[in-house]
Amino acid sequence: MKLIRQRDVIREVVDAFARSFAQHMDNVDIFPDGETPRAKLGRLMALDLETCEAAAVDAIVGNDSWTRVECDECVNAAVAAGSYTMPKHEEVVEFSRGEKSVRVCGGCMASALKKF
Repeated sequence: MKLIRQRDVIREVVDAFARSFAQHMDNVDIFPDGETPRAKLGRLMALDLETCEAAAVDAIVGNDSWTRVECDECVNAAVAAGSYTMPKHEEVVEFSRGEKSVRVCGGCMASALKKF
């Protein structure tokens, strides 16, 4: 069990972005602004990931999907309701076993505990 905060997500953004676009670093058709993943990665690497705001990362990649702290239960509920607006959280708890993991916010955790 591990507590995940937004700073933890920001710290991982360079590696996660690099892994996601490793095969397409020079493709100009991925992002609407025409900037290549390699150029965006360079801009991300120039940030101080210990102090930068999520908004700085969001501005580079064009959305908040790389800095959003998500609860899997809240995301599932939003998708089931047909919403494309994903709830944001300050922190979540991640439960892991092997390669599988689930992230849960305090609200969903409290709701689950009420069922006992």
